[in-house]
Amino acid sequence: MILCVFSSLSVAMAATGSNPLDLVFFQKSIPAPAFRLPVFGGKTLGLEDLRGRYVLLNFWATWCPPCVKEMPSMQRLQDALPSDRFQVVAISSDTRGARAVAPFVKRLGIHFPVLLDRDGAIAGRYGARELPTTFLIGPRGEVVAAARGARAWASPQATAALRALVAPTRRS
Repeated sequence: MILCVFSSLSVAMAATGSNPLDLVFFQKSIPAPAFRLPVFGGKTLGLEDLRGRYVLLNFWATWCPPCVKEMPSMQRLQDALPSDRFQVVAISSDTRGARAVAPFVKRLGIHFPVLLDRDGAIAGRYGARELPTTFLIGPRGEVVAAARGARAWASPQATAALRALVAPTRRS
């Protein structure tokens, strides 16, 4: 199943609230395509392993200058938000896999999960034809928003907006 997140039938900008990341929000959430991929370092990780958290799922490659530029801000965002409520996951489209990703991750000090999609199959399921492309997945495994292009993920406004989104709700 290919997810065309940017089709005019499926997507609309959020009508209320601020949107410091210029995310495109779905009028109706869409189930996120499942995946299980090798993590840089040897293990595997699947979307189902992240249930209960918001997931910022970023499709990128080491040869993509905007991807390289935004990666440190995603790490700062991950560091600023509670890991039990929010997780950044990057899916690399590098065909050389860990050989391309390892030096990059080490040099930038990235410690959120970096998955390897060497054949682009998962990027294809999400319709991530341009890099970087990022999806915000809700705690029940539904795609709620998407973004094409690099963002300042750790700007004070973006961090505050995402912190408010992932905050536990209080019951009266």
